[in-house]
Amino acid sequence: MSYPDQSPQTQPMAGWYPDPAVPGQERYWDGRAWTYHVRAIPQPMPVGPQTGYRPGPLYGPATADGVPLAGWWSRVAALLIDSLVVGVIAGIVTIPFTSNLVTGFEAWFDDAMRAANSGGVMPDYTDSSYGIMRPYWAIYLISLALQFCYSVSLQVLKGGTLGMLALGLRVVPLERGQEHRGLALGTSLLRNAAYAVLSAINIVVLVNYLAPLFNRRRQTFHDMIARTQVVRIR
Repeated sequence: MSYPDQSPQTQPMAGWYPDPAVPGQERYWDGRAWTYHVRAIPQPMPVGPQTGYRPGPLYGPATADGVPLAGWWSRVAALLIDSLVVGVIAGIVTIPFTSNLVTGFEAWFDDAMRAANSGGVMPDYTDSSYGIMRPYWAIYLISLALQFCYSVSLQVLKGGTLGMLALGLRVVPLERGQEHRGLALGTSLLRNAAYAVLSAINIVVLVNYLAPLFNRRRQTFHDMIARTQVVRIR
């Protein structure tokens, strides 16, 4: 469906307007042309003590097709839920490596205490004789792989991770908030690969988490790279 664009001098701002083709509904105007996104004309909510409803701001941060963007705290809560889920799975899968890691640290700690009491040189825990680094890297890489596969698969199949689904959030292509059927595989791979790289850099990972607070599209760096946004659907 297409409609002739208005002249630049008379084009209205992006938003919902009465549909010029179908009476009784609204169609989203993106600032240049009519889109395919339509909705029923919103009915005013009753105001009064019987409902407890009080009118709030009419507009908030949203995608170009009118879907509200997720708040920062809800994204943090979703991340905590996902971290817990992946942490439990990784903890079970890496039990053999964890046992070796604990044994290595116990041996290093005993040597470190003896060195401290005798005034000797503190041992280096990375020394291969302690066998710490191999299980450490195994645990790290397995956890990273589990996190990657978990996020990619759920974002492709459901449009969001378990934490996001629980809180009514979805990952969508940039400015296409009404697409809740799941990300394209390539987009999800790029988004999560960028997240993994950024999370490995101590300073950048903190800035990345805070980035949605300082841009109007509420995007993290990995959202910007993959051209995605996180929306709230309930």
